[in-house]
Amino acid sequence: MMFGLSACSEITLDSLQSYLKASASDAESESISPLNNISKELFSYYLPQHVGRKVSSETSTILTSNNINILMNLDVIDVISDTYYDTSRSFKSMLATSQDLSSFDSTFLNRKGESITYRVSVLEVSDTLILLTLEGGYFMFTAITPIGLSTEILYDMLTIARSCEVDGPAVLLAYSTRESIDYKKETLDMFSQIAPESGTVLDMISGGQPIELPNDNTN
Repeated sequence: MMFGLSACSEITLDSLQSYLKASASDAESESISPLNNISKELFSYYLPQHVGRKVSSETSTILTSNNINILMNLDVIDVISDTYYDTSRSFKSMLATSQDLSSFDSTFLNRKGESITYRVSVLEVSDTLILLTLEGGYFMFTAITPIGLSTEILYDMLTIARSCEVDGPAVLLAYSTRESIDYKKETLDMFSQIAPESGTVLDMISGGQPIELPNDNTN
Protein backbone atom coordinates (compact mmCIF):
# COMPACT_ATOMS: atom_id res chain seq x y z
CA MET A 1 0.00 0.00 0.00
CA MET A 2 2.77 2.43 0.91
CA PHE A 3 4.49 1.67 -2.38
CA GLY A 4 1.27 2.40 -4.27
CA LEU A 5 0.80 5.74 -2.50
CA SER A 6 4.40 6.67 -3.21
CA ALA A 7 3.99 5.78 -6.88
CA CYS A 8 0.83 7.90 -7.18
CA SER A 9 2.60 10.90 -5.68
CA GLU A 10 5.23 10.63 -8.43
CA ILE A 11 2.76 10.71 -11.35
CA THR A 12 3.54 13.44 -13.87
CA LEU A 13 1.75 14.57 -17.01
CA ASP A 14 4.28 12.59 -19.05
CA SER A 15 3.72 9.34 -17.14
CA LEU A 16 0.02 9.85 -16.48
CA GLN A 17 -1.36 7.72 -19.28
CA SER A 18 0.58 4.61 -18.27
CA TYR A 19 -0.68 4.93 -14.68
CA LEU A 20 -4.26 5.46 -15.84
CA LYS A 21 -4.09 2.41 -18.12
CA ALA A 22 -2.83 0.28 -15.22
CA SER A 23 -5.64 1.53 -12.97
CA ALA A 24 -8.21 0.87 -15.71
CA SER A 25 -6.88 -2.65 -16.18
CA ASP A 26 -7.27 -3.31 -12.45
CA ALA A 27 -10.87 -2.06 -12.50
CA GLU A 28 -11.68 -4.17 -15.57
CA SER A 29 -10.58 -7.35 -13.80
CA GLU A 30 -12.39 -6.75 -10.49
CA SER A 31 -15.55 -8.72 -9.74
CA ILE A 32 -18.83 -6.79 -9.98
CA SER A 33 -21.28 -6.63 -7.11
CA PRO A 34 -24.20 -8.98 -7.87
CA LEU A 35 -26.75 -6.34 -6.82
CA ASN A 36 -27.04 -2.60 -7.35
CA ASN A 37 -27.60 -0.49 -4.24
CA ILE A 38 -28.73 2.71 -6.02
CA SER A 39 -31.94 2.62 -8.06
CA LYS A 40 -33.26 5.61 -10.00
CA GLU A 41 -36.23 5.85 -12.31
CA LEU A 42 -34.13 5.49 -15.46
CA PHE A 43 -31.09 3.52 -14.31
CA SER A 44 -29.41 1.75 -11.43
CA TYR A 45 -25.82 1.19 -10.33
CA TYR A 46 -23.62 -0.06 -7.51
CA LEU A 47 -22.06 2.64 -5.34
CA PRO A 48 -18.97 1.53 -3.37
CA GLN A 49 -19.09 2.31 0.34
CA HIS A 50 -16.30 4.88 0.15
CA VAL A 51 -18.04 6.88 -2.60
CA GLY A 52 -20.71 9.42 -1.60
CA ARG A 53 -23.54 11.24 -3.37
CA LYS A 54 -23.96 15.01 -3.15
CA VAL A 55 -26.53 16.12 -5.73
CA SER A 56 -28.83 14.11 -7.95
CA SER A 57 -31.28 14.73 -10.78
CA GLU A 58 -33.21 12.36 -13.03
CA THR A 59 -30.26 11.80 -15.35
CA SER A 60 -27.20 13.08 -13.47
CA THR A 61 -25.54 12.60 -10.11
CA ILE A 62 -22.57 14.31 -8.50
CA LEU A 63 -20.59 11.68 -6.61
CA THR A 64 -17.62 12.31 -4.33
CA SER A 65 -14.49 10.21 -3.88
CA ASN A 66 -11.34 11.34 -2.07
CA ASN A 67 -13.07 14.75 -1.71
CA ILE A 68 -13.24 15.01 -5.51
CA ASN A 69 -16.56 15.64 -7.26
CA ILE A 70 -17.42 13.21 -10.06
CA LEU A 71 -20.28 13.97 -12.43
CA MET A 72 -22.06 10.79 -13.52
CA ASN A 73 -24.32 11.50 -16.48
CA LEU A 74 -26.76 9.28 -18.36
CA ASP A 75 -26.70 10.28 -22.03
CA VAL A 76 -30.41 10.15 -22.77
CA ILE A 77 -29.82 11.17 -26.38
CA ASP A 78 -27.63 8.09 -26.89
CA VAL A 79 -30.37 5.81 -25.59
CA ILE A 80 -32.98 7.41 -27.84
CA SER A 81 -30.74 7.57 -30.91
CA ASP A 82 -29.76 3.92 -30.59
CA THR A 83 -33.46 3.06 -30.73
CA TYR A 84 -34.87 5.49 -33.29
CA TYR A 85 -32.30 7.75 -34.91
CA ASP A 86 -28.91 7.88 -36.53
CA THR A 87 -27.64 10.99 -34.74
CA SER A 88 -24.44 12.53 -33.49
CA ARG A 89 -23.85 12.27 -29.75
CA SER A 90 -24.11 15.93 -28.88
CA PHE A 91 -22.55 16.21 -25.43
CA LYS A 92 -19.75 13.81 -26.27
CA SER A 93 -19.21 15.54 -29.62
CA MET A 94 -18.70 18.81 -27.76
CA LEU A 95 -15.92 17.32 -25.66
CA ALA A 96 -14.43 15.59 -28.69
CA THR A 97 -13.71 18.98 -30.26
CA SER A 98 -11.39 19.92 -27.40
CA GLN A 99 -7.68 19.15 -27.35
CA ASP A 100 -7.00 16.11 -25.18
CA LEU A 101 -3.70 15.86 -23.37
CA SER A 102 -4.05 12.10 -23.84
CA SER A 103 -6.71 9.48 -24.38
CA PHE A 104 -7.03 5.74 -24.77
CA ASP A 105 -9.73 3.18 -25.52
CA SER A 106 -10.41 -0.18 -23.93
CA THR A 107 -13.29 -2.52 -23.09
CA PHE A 108 -14.91 -3.84 -19.94
CA LEU A 109 -17.52 -6.49 -19.21
CA ASN A 110 -20.68 -5.25 -17.56
CA ARG A 111 -22.85 -7.25 -15.16
CA LYS A 112 -24.60 -8.97 -18.06
CA GLY A 113 -21.27 -10.11 -19.48
CA GLU A 114 -21.55 -7.69 -22.41
CA SER A 115 -18.37 -6.14 -23.77
CA ILE A 116 -18.54 -2.34 -23.56
CA THR A 117 -16.03 -0.11 -25.33
CA TYR A 118 -14.98 2.94 -23.34
CA ARG A 119 -12.68 5.92 -23.73
CA VAL A 120 -10.62 7.73 -21.12
CA SER A 121 -9.69 11.33 -21.96
CA VAL A 122 -7.51 13.83 -20.13
CA LEU A 123 -7.42 17.61 -20.45
CA GLU A 124 -4.81 19.67 -18.63
CA VAL A 125 -6.28 22.24 -16.24
CA SER A 126 -3.02 23.26 -14.56
CA ASP A 127 0.34 21.77 -13.66
CA THR A 128 -1.35 19.71 -10.94
CA LEU A 129 -4.99 19.37 -12.09
CA ILE A 130 -6.61 17.50 -14.97
CA LEU A 131 -10.11 17.08 -16.35
CA LEU A 132 -10.61 13.32 -16.42
CA THR A 133 -13.44 11.88 -18.53
CA LEU A 134 -14.68 8.32 -18.93
CA GLU A 135 -17.20 7.59 -21.68
CA GLY A 136 -18.61 4.06 -21.53
CA GLY A 137 -21.92 2.68 -22.73
CA TYR A 138 -24.64 5.24 -22.09
CA PHE A 139 -22.72 7.04 -19.35
CA MET A 140 -20.13 9.75 -19.03
CA PHE A 141 -18.11 10.33 -15.87
CA THR A 142 -16.19 13.58 -15.45
CA ALA A 143 -13.99 14.97 -12.67
CA ILE A 144 -11.46 17.71 -12.10
CA THR A 145 -8.84 15.93 -10.05
CA PRO A 146 -5.25 16.34 -8.88
CA ILE A 147 -2.94 14.22 -10.98
CA GLY A 148 -1.89 12.25 -7.90
CA LEU A 149 -5.49 11.10 -7.27
CA SER A 150 -6.43 10.49 -10.89
CA THR A 151 -5.81 6.73 -10.85
CA GLU A 152 -8.09 6.25 -7.85
CA ILE A 153 -10.79 8.42 -9.39
CA LEU A 154 -10.65 6.51 -12.66
CA TYR A 155 -10.83 3.20 -10.80
CA ASP A 156 -14.02 4.33 -9.06
CA MET A 157 -15.50 5.61 -12.32
CA LEU A 158 -14.93 2.27 -14.04
CA THR A 159 -16.16 0.23 -11.09
CA ILE A 160 -19.45 2.13 -11.13
CA ALA A 161 -19.72 2.16 -14.93
CA ARG A 162 -19.46 -1.63 -15.10
CA SER A 163 -22.45 -1.98 -12.78
CA CYS A 164 -24.74 0.51 -14.57
CA GLU A 165 -28.02 -0.78 -15.95
CA VAL A 166 -30.34 1.44 -18.00
CA ASP A 167 -34.12 1.01 -18.24
CA GLY A 168 -34.37 1.73 -21.95
CA PRO A 169 -38.17 1.68 -22.23
CA ALA A 170 -38.43 4.08 -19.26
CA VAL A 171 -36.03 6.51 -20.97
CA LEU A 172 -38.04 6.41 -24.19
CA LEU A 173 -41.28 7.06 -22.33
CA ALA A 174 -39.81 9.92 -20.29
CA TYR A 175 -38.22 11.97 -23.09
CA SER A 176 -39.82 13.38 -26.21
CA THR A 177 -37.89 15.42 -28.80
CA ARG A 178 -38.77 18.66 -26.99
CA GLU A 179 -37.81 17.22 -23.61
CA SER A 180 -34.45 16.04 -24.92
CA ILE A 181 -33.53 19.69 -25.48
CA ASP A 182 -34.35 20.43 -21.84
CA TYR A 183 -32.22 17.45 -20.92
CA LYS A 184 -29.22 19.04 -22.66
CA LYS A 185 -29.58 22.15 -20.52
CA GLU A 186 -29.87 20.06 -17.36
CA THR A 187 -26.72 18.17 -18.35
CA LEU A 188 -24.75 21.39 -18.80
CA ASP A 189 -26.10 22.85 -15.54
CA MET A 190 -24.99 19.76 -13.61
CA PHE A 191 -21.67 19.73 -15.45
CA SER A 192 -20.91 23.28 -14.35
CA GLN A 193 -21.23 22.29 -10.68
CA ILE A 194 -17.94 20.39 -10.68
CA ALA A 195 -16.06 23.49 -11.85
CA PRO A 196 -13.13 25.05 -9.97
CA GLU A 197 -13.66 28.44 -8.37
CA SER A 198 -11.75 30.19 -11.14
CA GLY A 199 -14.34 29.33 -13.80
CA THR A 200 -16.67 26.70 -15.19
CA VAL A 201 -15.57 23.45 -16.80
CA LEU A 202 -17.15 24.61 -20.05
CA ASP A 203 -15.08 27.81 -19.97
CA MET A 204 -11.99 25.69 -19.53
CA ILE A 205 -12.84 23.44 -22.47
CA SER A 206 -13.77 26.26 -24.81
CA GLY A 207 -11.05 28.71 -23.83
CA GLY A 208 -13.72 31.22 -22.87
CA GLN A 209 -15.44 31.04 -26.26
CA PRO A 210 -19.20 30.32 -26.58
CA ILE A 211 -20.04 26.65 -27.10
CA GLU A 212 -22.82 25.62 -29.46
CA LEU A 213 -24.10 22.09 -29.12
CA PRO A 214 -24.28 20.15 -32.39
CA ASN A 215 -27.76 19.99 -33.88
CA ASP A 216 -29.39 16.58 -33.62
CA ASN A 217 -31.25 15.04 -36.55
CA THR A 218 -34.56 14.38 -34.85
CA ASN A 219 -36.70 13.88 -37.97
